[in-house]
Amino acid sequence: MRPITGTGFDLAPFSILTAAPMPLYELVPSNGSGQACRRPARAALACVALILLPFAAPAGVMAQEQPFLALPAHVGPPQALHATTNRAFQGIPSLAVAGEGRLWATWYAGVTPGEDHNNYVVVSSSGDGGATWREVLVIDPDAGGPVRAFDPEIWLAPDGRLFVFWAQGVGDNDDARVNAALKGGVWCVTTDTPNLPQPKWSAPRRLTDGVMMCKPLVLSTSEWVLPASLWRLADHSARMVVSTDRGATWSLRGTCHVPAADRNHDEHMFIERRDGSLWLLARTRYGIGESVSTDRGRTWPELKPSSIPHPTARFFITRLSSGSVLLVKHGSMESRGTRSHLTAFVSRDDGRTWTGGLLLDERVGVSYPDGQQTPDGLIRIAYDYSRVGARHILFASFREEDVTAGKDVSGAVRLRQLVSEASGGREKPKASPRATTPPTALPPQAGLPVPAEFFAVGDRPAFLALSPKAPAGKPRPWVLFAPSLPNSPNHHEEWMLRQLLEAGVSIAGIDVGESHGNPAGRAHYSVLHRELTERRGLAPKAVLIGRSRGGLMTLCWAAENPEKVAAFAGIFPVCDLASWPGLAKAASAYGMTTAELEANLAAHNPIDRLAPLAAAKIPLFAIHGDADKLVPLNANSALVKSRYAALGGEMELIIAPGQGHTHWEGFFRCRELVDFVVKHARR
Repeated sequence: MRPITGTGFDLAPFSILTAAPMPLYELVPSNGSGQACRRPARAALACVALILLPFAAPAGVMAQEQPFLALPAHVGPPQALHATTNRAFQGIPSLAVAGEGRLWATWYAGVTPGEDHNNYVVVSSSGDGGATWREVLVIDPDAGGPVRAFDPEIWLAPDGRLFVFWAQGVGDNDDARVNAALKGGVWCVTTDTPNLPQPKWSAPRRLTDGVMMCKPLVLSTSEWVLPASLWRLADHSARMVVSTDRGATWSLRGTCHVPAADRNHDEHMFIERRDGSLWLLARTRYGIGESVSTDRGRTWPELKPSSIPHPTARFFITRLSSGSVLLVKHGSMESRGTRSHLTAFVSRDDGRTWTGGLLLDERVGVSYPDGQQTPDGLIRIAYDYSRVGARHILFASFREEDVTAGKDVSGAVRLRQLVSEASGGREKPKASPRATTPPTALPPQAGLPVPAEFFAVGDRPAFLALSPKAPAGKPRPWVLFAPSLPNSPNHHEEWMLRQLLEAGVSIAGIDVGESHGNPAGRAHYSVLHRELTERRGLAPKAVLIGRSRGGLMTLCWAAENPEKVAAFAGIFPVCDLASWPGLAKAASAYGMTTAELEANLAAHNPIDRLAPLAAAKIPLFAIHGDADKLVPLNANSALVKSRYAALGGEMELIIAPGQGHTHWEGFFRCRELVDFVVKHARR
């Protein structure tokens, strides 16, 4: 096995500083700029110079060219810029318990509302069972410079030392820079005295490339295992990094390949099964994938879907003292769900079947469980809630018997216990008000296959094709068609549009751009609806037709405006942002990082926003091909149908055998779709 340093020089000498009580650097205001800069802490300067002297030249050159390889600017007590009242973001927690019961938690935060270069890691401790907490350590690479510290993990090693791991890199979670060679690395500090409220911490060490944000595992061979990942751009990204000398050195033992189409952030975890095999579970675009190694982690089959349904989010799995396996995930064992309903399950057959189901927190926006069982049998799970809203770090306490029963039978269940609540920080720029002036006439749009009026609503082009057979003396029934881009609708929809006009149903649309269903696009639909219903005599409720991406656009708006919707009809509609275009591509349309969109997905994803439509008894219809690879049936229309039925809603789904995402005539000459639209538009 080959020792991994990833820096071009051996980091082992930093272990000499294990007992150093002071930060290696301190942050100070620069003259007149109002920004913080770093300088070596005076007390540590001589010691650091002594230790680094043999490596000063190569390390200095490398740190200048690749700043994420430099020691963090601040590893010490929180400073004013790290105050809880100066955080627009915090989340992604981890929890550990020292031998005498002192609780430790870590997460990362930032002054800006997102996962970006302002991120730093926070470590907090409680000596009274979690009733009160005090932040005792902050790891800040460069005080708002290009390097960020993120995705921390805290772990009590078998020898009693407490490890704080974190990732340090340049770029956000989906920036290619953080995934390229040496652009992200796993670092750690340790303490030998985790039972003290203010322990001494070692100097920071860089252990390996990548990111490691899930609990290490101790094998039956006494080897320590890190689940480090190279993330989205690398094949064989899910790695098993092993130490045989209690963390002094680390070596790469094996890797698991996650197919590129399924790859997300990995966030993988390991379980050693009773037969000696190693079970790897990883986060994917479809939920949770799995692989099993039978040679102690040296080789791994390609990751494949597991039987555990889950959204694209972190989960937590660990072996309990009883021998059972604990899994904390979102939702039930029957549905994929979303980032809500954080629930604990147990398995007594090494994860092949699951029982119980103790609900820890049902709110939308809870995520990222992590925890530990103590020798007395108590299980504690930390998680976050609303990373840019409430900004809560919380934990739950319970026992295995509570999980099995699905309720508190031990008397030990304690839910929603607060670790930290943040506020303040910098706000995102507010959107400028939308124009409310009367529409401006526009020249005819080429390609629209039916006669129509073209006009601008605010700064967006719109059209209205009025039916000559509208009922006299009544509001005109109408359809809102999406997407209404420069080439849509077009000749493929001509038969359908003429059938609607002949039946007395008018047709309208507005070009909201490639919105992916974002709030700005939804606002444009509201402005158009107001224009057509208040000024042009159209009915207060419209039938929505969403073709492909038009499903995202219209269903998101419908969830917020059910009183304005008579029905929805889709032609291979996109109903899940994660399915298409993928969160990384959609994030920019939402003005978010991928991680921010992921954390707030339930507020923007059609498949997670069906309840208002079901409550309003809005009927749904879709026609979708079972060979659609671009917008897969099962992840979109079929999933909507099953979820809508569970909510008590009605949906008709026509499956076109052998058809993909094409211009097959049957999609656009669907008599059932036209009849459905006409029926509900006239209602």
